[in-house]
Amino acid sequence: MEAKPSLLVEVRDGEAPTWLHEKMSHYKPTCDSQAINLLLHFTMTECGFECKGDDNGGPPSGWQDRFAIFMYNSRAFPIFECVLVLMTKTGVKQIVAYFPDQEDELDFTVNVVMKDYIKHTTTTQTPITCEDLVNVSQFAQTLKDRLIFPLQMSAHSIFGLPAPWHLVVMPDELLMMITSLLDYRDVVALRGTCHRLHSLMDDDKLWMNLYKRDFINVYDDGKYMPYNHKWIVKYREAMIRLKE
Repeated sequence: MEAKPSLLVEVRDGEAPTWLHEKMSHYKPTCDSQAINLLLHFTMTECGFECKGDDNGGPPSGWQDRFAIFMYNSRAFPIFECVLVLMTKTGVKQIVAYFPDQEDELDFTVNVVMKDYIKHTTTTQTPITCEDLVNVSQFAQTLKDRLIFPLQMSAHSIFGLPAPWHLVVMPDELLMMITSLLDYRDVVALRGTCHRLHSLMDDDKLWMNLYKRDFINVYDDGKYMPYNHKWIVKYREAMIRLKE
């Protein structure tokens, strides 16, 4: 049984992660612009950013507007702050990103053709759902490649923060030792950063160790694995049971 996608870059048309269904159902975007604003926010949070001054994880205020300003900071490096300006122009969402107080010297612009990602065609105020989304993984990857990664590179140059590629040059064995000590949410975040880390973070032994560390005293069935299951699947199931 193939595991359901958990990250936006893994989403397949017609099969979105449960959390995305829940978010879309909760916020109920009623137009392409609002849906794209939400997907942008979800991509930013997956990449380690949070709304500045907001602890509830929701989208920034103004996400429903055709013109909006989102302010984010890196969870790992609070000094890393960025501003996103979102403008809707005849079916195109223009996203301009810059660092505070440096908008004249540095900015990145990405233009998103909204119909490439939203197949919602009704003219009523019917909320857009996951079934109306297409090419979500492409959307998330485009933002990472053309917006988030350049911002990270510039933060390395301007603020002296670690370059985004430093982690991936470590040997596999060292990376596995480090990630086995991380919170599962950090492992999931690493899993979405590049192909190499995605492959490493899928390692069955890693998720077996995480499961035994986090759940062995709660669900003492760590020695039994159903046929064709992976430990990452078992970990997700345990998390769901824990939240029930």
